[in-house]
Amino acid sequence: MQGRRFTGKRRLAGCLVLLLAMSACGPKSTDNMPTFAEPDTAYVPTTGTGNAFDVYAQVAIAVEQNPADPQKQGQLTEFAQKKLLVTFAPEMKEIAEATKLTCDFKFRTRDPFVPAPFVGGWRALGRLYVWKVEQAVKANDLATAVETVCVATKFGFDLMGGGGVEADLGATIVDGARLAILPAWPRLTPPQLWTLSQRIKRATFGHDAPAELLKRERQNVQVALQYVVEHSAEGKLTELYRNAGADHEVIDHLKKIQGNAGKRIEFFRGLAAEEAAVFQFVSDLDKHRTQPNPKFDKDRMWRRLSRLLFSGYRPLRDRVETTLARTRLLVISCVLERQLRTAKPLPKNLDGVSTPTRIDPFSGDKFGFSEDGTSYIIYSYGKDGEDNGGASDFTHTAPDLLLEPY
Repeated sequence: MQGRRFTGKRRLAGCLVLLLAMSACGPKSTDNMPTFAEPDTAYVPTTGTGNAFDVYAQVAIAVEQNPADPQKQGQLTEFAQKKLLVTFAPEMKEIAEATKLTCDFKFRTRDPFVPAPFVGGWRALGRLYVWKVEQAVKANDLATAVETVCVATKFGFDLMGGGGVEADLGATIVDGARLAILPAWPRLTPPQLWTLSQRIKRATFGHDAPAELLKRERQNVQVALQYVVEHSAEGKLTELYRNAGADHEVIDHLKKIQGNAGKRIEFFRGLAAEEAAVFQFVSDLDKHRTQPNPKFDKDRMWRRLSRLLFSGYRPLRDRVETTLARTRLLVISCVLERQLRTAKPLPKNLDGVSTPTRIDPFSGDKFGFSEDGTSYIIYSYGKDGEDNGGASDFTHTAPDLLLEPY
């Protein structure tokens, strides 16, 4: 879109407007039309910064430009996977080296319906790492399997420093690597269990604040809301038509009120107020885990835009907290299993486990734990934040959340 970037004094004004936009009472410009936020300038990775993110981004670009990119392939046989692991071995090595560095994720907002940069390459790399773990486990090369899981976990958690798309991908990579090594669980030696526990624990440091992720994702939502305000004012609704699904009632309504300033202000102030309420509810989820999402007038004309633009706050938080919980459960299970395999007694509680590793993201308290001397059970309270003694369903996610069985 033309003429949408802030420069000089306009940039300062834009920042002030953004602060107003993020207040609970809803932002107002001089004509009372809510104003939200403009997209950032795209980040260009730089060589030699010492920041893991720059390496991640540059490698992602290289993978995306390679005709052999796994994302461009269909269903792949094990033989084809092995060929791709050879093809992309240099890129995987670069990522592995970069995971030894600190990652300062260069988050940038973008217009809605524009793909997040680098994500295609990162997704391909995630698939490659999972394949590598699976094949190492199958070949009983457990040292390689452990090393690859540690790299993939650090890589995945580093990606959680972005917005919702990047965080979801990071969680997918972490979960995939964990699931890939679990079949080797009975065969892991005590030193391998120790390595796994210590390196994965370090990978999770700094990722126990979902509120910060939600704030970043909200910046993308604010840009999306501004996009709708501007495009509806100009009658440019093609992208919304294309992306809003089969029911375009809201688009038709925006067309209908295009020339009515009062109706437009009412529409967007209502949308802004709902977004603020949903964001606040999900940000404060620890205070009301068992409560349903806030209810709104079912006949409000912007309800489908709400679903399209910001209904993902709670699923995003649940997603990353589930991955964090299971990763911490894996770390603690490695420590407990090492005790059993070296004929040492199990602890009576988790007091000896460091904070935040022993903290359940869903309850804010220690994970549930019990032992009988020769076996143990450790679990998260799950999405409802309530202790059900480790009871769970066939998916091992509810009511209590467990580490997946091997």
